[in-house]
Amino acid sequence: MTLAEICQGYLTDLASISCLGMTMDSRQVSAGDVFIAIQGTQTHAERFVASAFEKGAVAVILETQQAELHNTLCRDFSGYVVYAYQLAEHASALAGHFYQQPSAKVTLYGVTGTNGKSSICNLIANFSSLLGAPAGVLGTLGNGLFGQLTPALNTTGSPVEVQASLSQQQQAGAMAIAMEVSSHGLVQHRVAALAFDCAIFTNLSRDHLDYHGTMQAYGAAKRRLFDFDSLQHRVINVDDEIGRRWAQECQNVIEYGFSANVSAAKFFKVTEATYLPQGLSFKFTSSWGNGAITAPLYGEFNVLNLAATLAALLAQGVELSKLVTAAPQLSAIDGRMEHFGANTKPSVVVDYAHTPDALKQALQGLALHCQANLWLIFGCGGDRDKGKRAEMAQAAEPLCQHIILTDDNPRTESPEMIVQDILAGFKNVASVEVIHSREQAISYALTQAAPQDVILVAGKGHEDYQIFADRTVHFSDRECVSALLKEATL
Repeated sequence: MTLAEICQGYLTDLASISCLGMTMDSRQVSAGDVFIAIQGTQTHAERFVASAFEKGAVAVILETQQAELHNTLCRDFSGYVVYAYQLAEHASALAGHFYQQPSAKVTLYGVTGTNGKSSICNLIANFSSLLGAPAGVLGTLGNGLFGQLTPALNTTGSPVEVQASLSQQQQAGAMAIAMEVSSHGLVQHRVAALAFDCAIFTNLSRDHLDYHGTMQAYGAAKRRLFDFDSLQHRVINVDDEIGRRWAQECQNVIEYGFSANVSAAKFFKVTEATYLPQGLSFKFTSSWGNGAITAPLYGEFNVLNLAATLAALLAQGVELSKLVTAAPQLSAIDGRMEHFGANTKPSVVVDYAHTPDALKQALQGLALHCQANLWLIFGCGGDRDKGKRAEMAQAAEPLCQHIILTDDNPRTESPEMIVQDILAGFKNVASVEVIHSREQAISYALTQAAPQDVILVAGKGHEDYQIFADRTVHFSDRECVSALLKEATL
C-alpha cells in the first residue's frame, strides 16, 4: 500500500512510496515500514526518527504541535519525513486504511467499565465458539482467537496494534471479536476509527485516578465509547448509578441487571439468582423471552457479566435457546474467579480484583458459595493510586474472617510502605497477617484453613510475573495454587 493511500483524507501530495508495514514503536521497525512517530508525555518523537531509518523505514509521519507545519516535509533527516498535526487522533484511521478496515468485516463488541471487561469479552467469544462461530478477543488476558490468546502489554493496545490484531483475527476466521476498551485507550484515541457494532458498560468505581484525576473525568472517558456512530446497540448496566444516567442519555439502549426496566424498549432483567458449590443459576425475563440459565461461574457480579453477555449476543441475533443450552459448557476464565480445589483441602479462588469495588464484589460473591470461613490474600501495586490502598482494607475487613497482606507488584516503592498504607484502612490491625512472600502467604493459608473454608487470592489473576524495583520475576498465583494443592494431595 502506498503512503498516499494510508493517509487519504488527512495528508495530501505525498511521494509515491510503497509501505510494507506500519509501527508506532521505533524498536520494532522493519525494512519497508512507515513509522508513526507520536509525541510522548516525556520524550520527543523526533528522537527516534533516525533510528527508524537505520532499521529500514521508508517514511516517517511525525507528529507536530504546530498546525502550520501540517502536511509539510521535515528536512532535518535523510529520509522522507512529513509533519502531521494531531497525529494521535488520526493514527487509528491511518492504521485502518493500511489493514483495510478489519473492524468493518466482523461483529465488533466494545466493553468498557471498571470491572468485568475481561470476563464479558471472554464469555462473548466462548459462547460464539461453542455455537460454531469463531470469535476473538482483545484485552488484558491477551489477543487472539478464543483459546489461542497471545499476551498483550496493555488492555487496549496502540492504534496500530489494535488494527493489526483485528486484521489477524479476521483473516484467521473470526466472525466476531470482543474488545476491552480502556479509559486510557478512549482518551488517547487508540480506537477512534473502529466500527463498533455493540458497546457494553459494566460499572464505574474508583480506578486510574492517578491518570484521570477525578471520577468525573474517568467516567467521561468511558462515556466516549457510546458516542460511536457505527453502534447498533448500547448494552448498559442499570444497577450502576452512572449506567442509569447513561441509559437515559443514549439511544438504542438495552438495559440489563437486577433492576432493568421491563417497560424499556429492550431489556434483560435478572429476577432470581441461586449460588451453588459448582457455579450459579438465575432466572430472567427479557425482550427475547423468559427462562433460566446455569453456568460454572461464581459470584453475583458474574450473574451481571453473564447478563450483559447474553443481552449483547441476543441483540446481535443469536437465538436464546442456543445460549441457554451452551451456558453449562462455558470454560473457566484464567484468573477471573477461577476455582481450584482438592479433597480434604479448602477451595481456592484466584481473581484479578485490584480495586476496592472489585474486591468487595469478589468477597460478597464468594460468601454466597462459602460454607465456613472466608480467607483473603491481597496486596496493592506500587507506583499506582495510593488513595485506594486504605479503601481496599475497608472493603475487605467486614466481609472475611482471615486476611493476609502480601506483595502485589511493588515496582519502585517499598513493599513495607505499601503494606503500611493498606493497614491504615483496617479497624482491627492486630487481626491482619503480613507475609510479603506471595508463595508463603498462599502456603500459610492452605495449611491453616479448614476444608470447608474458601481462600480468595486477589489482585493478580492471570498475570505470571511480579515486578520489583530492580527485577521482574516469574510468578503466577494460578501456578502456585495448583502446585501447592497437588503437593497437599500426595
